[in-house]
Amino acid sequence: MNIGIWVLFGHCILIIGHSLIGGTEENIMARRGGITGRFYRETHGLKVSGGQRVKSGTVLTREGDRWKPGLNVIGRTLLTAACDGEVYFVKRRGSYKKAVTIVNVRPVVIAETK
Repeated sequence: MNIGIWVLFGHCILIIGHSLIGGTEENIMARRGGITGRFYRETHGLKVSGGQRVKSGTVLTREGDRWKPGLNVIGRTLLTAACDGEVYFVKRRGSYKKAVTIVNVRPVVIAETK
């Protein structure tokens, strides 16, 4: 820490220098959500794309009000697939004419062989 005393117009001014208080790059990543889950801004959002095949229980979105559950989807902010199938999206008008994306899962049809 740097300490200096300046005399300015007959008054003593004590100046204390600031040293960098920080840490390693690991700590910075932990604050941004890279390592810990406390600040998980980076992990929010859509986890699958349209047309992608998913298994039952797959997380489709995390922490979002833009997406609403549709057919074969469970949850409110964390949407998960209720069955195996293919993901597709539908745009609808929500409250106050706000566009809302509805996440759906089209079930996989298993063909029976005879």
